[in-house]
Amino acid sequence: MGVDVHILIRHDFYELEDYDKSIAFVKRTIDRFKDIMSINGDYEHFELYGRYDDEIKFSDISFRIPLNGVWLYLRKGYWNIWTGRHACQVTNKFNGRLHISDLAYDTAQALGAAEAWYCDEFFAEDCDFKTFDELKEIAEIKYGIIEYPYKELMKYEDNQFPDYSPFYHDSFEQRDE
Repeated sequence: MGVDVHILIRHDFYELEDYDKSIAFVKRTIDRFKDIMSINGDYEHFELYGRYDDEIKFSDISFRIPLNGVWLYLRKGYWNIWTGRHACQVTNKFNGRLHISDLAYDTAQALGAAEAWYCDEFFAEDCDFKTFDELKEIAEIKYGIIEYPYKELMKYEDNQFPDYSPFYHDSFEQRDE
């Protein structure tokens, strides 16, 4: 049993205390994925889940992208994306590709974002009720934030397991060089 990697991607929605606005934001996001990925079907096809917790005034809303199986959880100012892949895959190549970086890049592009962050499931879940800026500040203090070394990792052979950091920022700039 390993530790899973989460991808964090910023957005500009913070009103999780308002369920109606939250679910509308998520549905607009799903509609965007439907258009980009040419997916037919209603919101049930994306396994849209939503509930509101009156006690803590928090909308807990998530959905799954059918083509790659990742789950997107709406958080204050960011998407917490559960990949279901082990954290070691952040730095491990398979078939000549860094699949976590590819997944983050494709998902960020679909969301209209130009960057992503990688962390383990424990850090992601500990920060569920934080804003993105608060989460990033905690990561900087606890781990430091390292730029994802895409070009360096591409030099490794497939199925080598270079050490990985607990928190990365990926600007995707190195993939274009």
